Amino acid sequence: MSAPSAAGRQRTELAWLLGVAALVCAPLLPALPPWAGIAVAVLLGGRALLLRRDAAPLPRWLVLAGALAVLAAVGLEFRTLFGRGPGVALLAFLLALKFYEFRPPPKPRPYPGRDAWVVILLACFLLLAQFFESQSLVTGAWAFACCTAIVVTLIRLHSGSQAPAPRALVGRGLALALLALPFMAALYLLFPRIDGPLWGLPRDAFSGRSGLSDTMAPGSIAKLIQSGEIAFRVRFDGPTPAKSLLYFRGPVLEAFDGRTWSALPPPRRTTAAIAAVPGQPDYAYTLTLEPHGNRWLLALDHPTAWQGDARLAATGELQSGAPVVKRLRYEARAQPAARLAADEMPAMLERALRLPLAIGEHGNPRARALGAALSQETARLPTTERPYRIAALLLERFRNDGFTYSLTPPLLGANPVDEFLFGTRRGFCEHFASAFVVVMRAAGVPARVVTGYQGGERNPLDDFWVVRQSDAHAWAEVWVPGDGWVRMDPTAAVSPARVESGLADATPLGEPLPPLMRVDWPLLRQLRYRWEAAQNGWNQWVLGYNSQRQQDLLERLGWPDADWRRLLPLLAAACGALLALAGLAAAWPGRRAAPADVPERLWQSLCRRLSRRGVARAPHEGPADFARRVAVQFPAWGPLVDEAAACYIQLRYRPPEGADQRRPLARLRALARAALFRRPR
Repeated sequence: MSAPSAAGRQRTELAWLLGVAALVCAPLLPALPPWAGIAVAVLLGGRALLLRRDAAPLPRWLVLAGALAVLAAVGLEFRTLFGRGPGVALLAFLLALKFYEFRPPPKPRPYPGRDAWVVILLACFLLLAQFFESQSLVTGAWAFACCTAIVVTLIRLHSGSQAPAPRALVGRGLALALLALPFMAALYLLFPRIDGPLWGLPRDAFSGRSGLSDTMAPGSIAKLIQSGEIAFRVRFDGPTPAKSLLYFRGPVLEAFDGRTWSALPPPRRTTAAIAAVPGQPDYAYTLTLEPHGNRWLLALDHPTAWQGDARLAATGELQSGAPVVKRLRYEARAQPAARLAADEMPAMLERALRLPLAIGEHGNPRARALGAALSQETARLPTTERPYRIAALLLERFRNDGFTYSLTPPLLGANPVDEFLFGTRRGFCEHFASAFVVVMRAAGVPARVVTGYQGGERNPLDDFWVVRQSDAHAWAEVWVPGDGWVRMDPTAAVSPARVESGLADATPLGEPLPPLMRVDWPLLRQLRYRWEAAQNGWNQWVLGYNSQRQQDLLERLGWPDADWRRLLPLLAAACGALLALAGLAAAWPGRRAAPADVPERLWQSLCRRLSRRGVARAPHEGPADFARRVAVQFPAWGPLVDEAAACYIQLRYRPPEGADQRRPLARLRALARAALFRRPR
């Protein structure tokens, strides 16, 4: 083969490999730093442009200088070269720069070169890296498409000039990918499950989590509700509580510095006492919590029973034994009317009365004065009635004094509670909860802020309630002797629709709603329900397949107490059986082998059609001998067979490249069709 033919083959290989690189890198570009994502896209696009213009590759010293520059830039961006972020960025850059090292091979070869194999291996590593950012159903489908593209590219690289048509290539690659699915299922179901993150370095294995935190400042939850990301899903096993009772308890905040609320470490080895009220309804449910990297769990107020090793903290929140770094599924029961810590410890009550010592900056003196006035006004009431009366007076103030529920409250200064209560009077749930608790503490009533989620949306297709970050909420709890901690939601006093129907109905016109609430067409809502139901099924049955579910499956199959020593032989036996079945299918009697390549298939088709017309080729006859015999015995068919044999010989034994190959291939295809319809002269 001449040098131009080798160069043409090189261009074809590069085109296929560039396509694979683009598919693999596309979902990773948004996760990279902006400059890195743009640079990788420019490098891949620039190499495609050079390929189209048939330009010479860059000098090796320039490629090496670019690699060193990338190494320095990534190190400066991440302050390290180790970890998930810098590792993915370096792999993407190395994949893009590798294309600038390609050189035409010195002689023909029937297999991919070293550079092509390096690109394929880098693409496989980046294919895995896609799951570092997301493990959704879309990511799984895209990864399967990328895997199929890699297989198709390998077939194309090994085919050389005898490659099938693109449609046939995709069909073969898809068939091989589907053939691997039973092996994948066997490995997934039987390989010992290892609980842990997909990425193992502890420094950044669980980075990038969003949701509630253990601190709250003015505006923190208002920013969070702009996210449509799902926080958790819950399915009730039986009756469903009213939407106004769907308070899912999260971090409890007790410390206040005049502006920011934060959680305090609970007393050691203490739990909150929850006493169920006879005759009041309770609710059983299964909750699937998205990972957030903290120890707290979400639970419907008030939890009376739960699954797993979680414990009830002294503040009434469920806490896990380890940070929630993977999707967690657990069952629980709750009774909203249950009493929480009716006999609270004095240390906990003392914590719930603290206010900043300073009366100046962040002291909120007017709020303190309001609390003192309410305390004096209710001083003669019994201790069991006094907290309720103070709370009622304060809630009446919220309802009647022009307070407005708003997603865009104005900025607050040095004394945010004072400015909100006596100035702006516009706020979100954290403003109302914070002001309410400060005034109650100033009145001598123990109070604290509770953050979590309120409400949700029921998906009628799978009967799961979907609770998003936009359902984040903050409310208050006050302690009443004999009744314990009682929930009071000052937001509901200002905007009852927020609790009863949701955020969209509670927000005034013109407020910037979360993206999912801006357009609520019935068709789009149904499509969203279907998509979220499919995603939930993926989460429950694929991503949620943990060691416990594997053990349950093995018990149903008759292998109780199976550990990794028993699983590995079982897995080997399953894979061996699948290989035997695949071998039997390949060797099935009467199964017609596929032609080796497109020219062979067309030539065999032409010979079969001529045979049906009485012009049969002997098994020992080559194309040239067959054409010479037909010219003598069947002169009417002589020109067609002679031209077809010449095209076949050229494609089979002297294969041209590029456009030169398409012309004889098209002519041979036309002659094969003519043998079916043409009549001899």
